Amino acid sequence: MTDTAQEKKPSISDLKLFKFMIRYARQFKLSILISLLLLIFSTTFKLIQPAIIGRVIDLFINGNSSILLNGMIKYGLLYLMVLAVMSFTIFLQVLLIGRAGQNILYAIRDDIFKHVIKLDLQFFDKTPVGKVVTRITNDTETLNDMYTSVLLNVITDVFIIVGVIIGSFIVSPRIAWVIIILLPVVIITSLLFRKVMRMNYRSFRNHLSGLNAFLSESISSMKIISLLNIQEKKKKEFEVINQNVHHSYMIEVIIYGVFRPLLYFSTQIIFCAVLYFAARMVIDKEISVGTVFIFIQYMSILFEPLYELAEQFNVFQSAISATEKIEQTLSVKQSIISIPDPVIIDRSVVRGHIEFRHVWFAYTNEDWVLKDVSFTIAPGESIAIVGPTGAGKSSIINLISRYYDIQKGEIILDGVNIKDIEINSLRRCLGVVMQDVFIFAGTFKENIRLFDDSITDDMIKKSSEFVNADKFINAYKDSYNHYIEERGATLSSGQRQLISFARVMAFDNPILILDEATASIDTETEGLIQAAVNNIMSGRTTIAIAHRLSTIVHVNRIMVLSKGEIKETGTHHELLAMKGLYFQLYTHQFL
Repeated sequence: MTDTAQEKKPSISDLKLFKFMIRYARQFKLSILISLLLLIFSTTFKLIQPAIIGRVIDLFINGNSSILLNGMIKYGLLYLMVLAVMSFTIFLQVLLIGRAGQNILYAIRDDIFKHVIKLDLQFFDKTPVGKVVTRITNDTETLNDMYTSVLLNVITDVFIIVGVIIGSFIVSPRIAWVIIILLPVVIITSLLFRKVMRMNYRSFRNHLSGLNAFLSESISSMKIISLLNIQEKKKKEFEVINQNVHHSYMIEVIIYGVFRPLLYFSTQIIFCAVLYFAARMVIDKEISVGTVFIFIQYMSILFEPLYELAEQFNVFQSAISATEKIEQTLSVKQSIISIPDPVIIDRSVVRGHIEFRHVWFAYTNEDWVLKDVSFTIAPGESIAIVGPTGAGKSSIINLISRYYDIQKGEIILDGVNIKDIEINSLRRCLGVVMQDVFIFAGTFKENIRLFDDSITDDMIKKSSEFVNADKFINAYKDSYNHYIEERGATLSSGQRQLISFARVMAFDNPILILDEATASIDTETEGLIQAAVNNIMSGRTTIAIAHRLSTIVHVNRIMVLSKGEIKETGTHHELLAMKGLYFQLYTHQFL
């Protein structure tokens, strides 16, 4: 499984990734600021606890029994009060940051989906569905750990490290300088680990994304896999992809296994050095035993975030990689956009006059699919486009719908260049019936209305009756409220096609596009809808693409396409009389 074009881009800098996260965090800055204030309080109380115990130890060594008892009660109550306040601030902090994290995730997930559904077809041509789903689900969920766990812990750890250093200088500047001098050893070790881990983790995420894409493709095409009996081939492909994921993860385990003991060794050097100097100072009566205890506790507090760093790096790198992928997806720009102040057309007044003027089009570079194509369709006229596979028939429909933009020439609708028309208003004029009809999970009513509440129940019923879809819909107990499974799995291809015709009738589009609309329909169902199709075509500009030439013999005009060029134009009988390409296609099909 190859990586998408987006994943081959140079890696995004950490600064840009943090800016991306801060951009969303800024929306909930109040909760985050309160959490940071609570964090300062909880960190301060955490550093006070060793100082209290240290004073108790000094009191125990130097004081008499009555002083010791009073001191134990006083410091014990103080310790419990500090512990209670610290616990409460941590509770509020976790609650606020958890809520902010979920709100941030909601906003990111919402933005990704809204962005993706606006992207052009070129993006989906190059990007497997599984990778898009991974961006919206797995990658955004990974960020939850980043915001609610890692980011909070990193900030907490910074406060703790700074607090320990400040506290050490207050207790004993000489020992504090020992910590300052040796701490870079740990920092350098961590930075080296971070660099190696990030390089490997990016590879791991790419392999995992490829695995998700392979699974999505394989599961959605399970019927074809079973039909062609290629289960073993798919198993071998999966084993290779799965092995890549496993190999990347095992490298991560090895890196982690090396870093953790190396980090432990570095921190113990600092601990031994501090303990040595503290012991010397106790002997020289420069500090008390209680102060040594305070430093021992401070070392434990200081090493705790450093040890956690090993744990957090996994989540951190996962979140950084996920953020990188999300940022790359959000940075994909729309190439098909409306111009400033576009022409907004009302489908109720659109006549349907379509003109192609010297149109050249290629999906990639100059591999021309259409070459200098020119034709005119009069309002209400029905034309059919026929030709061999790869001639460019479907490309014409894609260009009228403006799913792609042409490189040369013009496409005119009612005297207006379609590039000057607002895209949504252009597409609302087009009623498209495809060969492979997509049915959403929902009721018959919802699938005909397609989320447009202006389509009334009465309009839905009349449209269904007009195309003979009401017969099988009413056969269900719930009729139009019957729930259909995803992709219309329980419906026949003919029934799905009838629903698509009902959609066109309900929306009353002035331009009708039939893309192999009857190619997969059985003869009986075709007989039911053929009369409906003729009625739908009446008064509408109609463009039909068909391989079954018997379905388009009654259109006003037929255009024969070959290798991206119009070779012949005329009625069915005129083209047969020419004895050219159409004659060959027709006789070959029927003989």
